[in-house]
Amino acid sequence: PLNLMSMKSHKGSYFITGRWGTLAENEARKYGNTEILMDGKEFEYQQIPQYDTSSLDQDSSYSHLTTNNTLYGTRWHQFPDTGNVPLVADATSDILSREMDYSQFGIVYAGLQKNLGTSGTGLVVVREDLLGHALPETPKLLDYALFDEHNSIPNTINVFAVYVMRLVLEWVKEQGGVPEMEKLAEKKSSLLYEILDNSELYSSVAHPKHRSITNVTFHLPQEKLLQKFLTETDKEGLFALKGHASVGGVRASIYNAMPLEGVDELAQFMKEFERKNG
Repeated sequence: PLNLMSMKSHKGSYFITGRWGTLAENEARKYGNTEILMDGKEFEYQQIPQYDTSSLDQDSSYSHLTTNNTLYGTRWHQFPDTGNVPLVADATSDILSREMDYSQFGIVYAGLQKNLGTSGTGLVVVREDLLGHALPETPKLLDYALFDEHNSIPNTINVFAVYVMRLVLEWVKEQGGVPEMEKLAEKKSSLLYEILDNSELYSSVAHPKHRSITNVTFHLPQEKLLQKFLTETDKEGLFALKGHASVGGVRASIYNAMPLEGVDELAQFMKEFERKNG
């Protein structure tokens, strides 16, 4: 909002599909007007609701969405056509795990911590014509135009984070690039979704048409069984599977760094756990 809200009507339009979209819209209200184009809350964010983009106000300064929703395990499979309104995407949790046509977007931004490197640093890809529109009150170091003018180095940068990102990008290239990472992500997530779809114990959170390939979420029928599942996975070396506090259940985050072997271990555990406890 700091860099785009001054354009056109001083209004940002938001597609809300989970917690991160909600937080983004809340922050934007500080700098201008906002409108919510679509909110998946009525579906408990278990799916991406349909939206008729023909009703989008073409005088909006920008539109915003979150490509992948980590809490609920959903993602956009097809991005909306917003016409002349720049589309901004928070791609933090699936960038480099899926092919994206960047020409569809005005801005794509992502924290590094999921698929790009270490936490505390972000990547921003900005269309050139969207530079130079920052609000007057925008702090200098938050103005994208300044970064463009100084080759992304307007001050002393976090060299270690940039170095780690370079290593990650080199590694992704060695694996065959984003197309191969997407194939691997689909293969890993399919191992788990196949179990969920044929299970009488586990219940998937996300609607099948809107499932994420980086975050697989599901529930067990009883809290006692959930705690047993989490305790036993820890003992097996399968860590950090507890779902977000606002959703509960189990969440398997299978970003690019998670090898297929690790997901297969979880899949085998899930089958055995259901055999013993189903």
